[in-house]
Amino acid sequence: MGIGRCGFRPGRAPRPGRRVPGAGTVAVYLNAGGGRFVEAAGSPWRVGKESLASPESNPFDLTVADLNADGLADLISADTRSHSVTVLCGDGRGGFQRTPQSLVMVGGAFPRRVLAGDFNGDRFLDLATANEAGNISLLAGDGRGGLVPVPASPFFEPGAVHGLAWGDLDGDGRPDLVACGPAFGVTVTWNAALTRRTR
Repeated sequence: MGIGRCGFRPGRAPRPGRRVPGAGTVAVYLNAGGGRFVEAAGSPWRVGKESLASPESNPFDLTVADLNADGLADLISADTRSHSVTVLCGDGRGGFQRTPQSLVMVGGAFPRRVLAGDFNGDRFLDLATANEAGNISLLAGDGRGGLVPVPASPFFEPGAVHGLAWGDLDGDGRPDLVACGPAFGVTVTWNAALTRRTR
């Protein structure tokens, strides 16, 4: 089960977004104060391939990022059995919507984790997914909400990837990728290698 946290309405307390187990949807609950949360209007939203009949086909993880650079938080889900990510564009009032470019195939099988970061240094947010099939996918963002798998993606890891994080591990001011899995422990992909893949 994935969960994300962000202020979906400017100037208000953070709200969690979560996947609904077995439903192929993402739900958002707005902070009403006093420890109470109320479900946002229009929630839940369907993610993944809408043609898939199986309710277990979709979201495994969730992250929050402003992919279209409009200053508003968007939701991104890793859709495990449809091998995709779904971007739900936020309206700043707790509402979200799919667009014609919302669904993006990651190029790897069974994405379990998704995270956002500017991996190629163009100041637009990109996505990385950790895939159960034993690889990591990189999707280059265009700053308008569009995502394109980079030519060398996905790239190999020696086993199923269950965790993914990024940080500047070598102090060069650029994000590096850290992956972990039960078969190989922990690996680091330095940004120089990521940049070659994304440009």
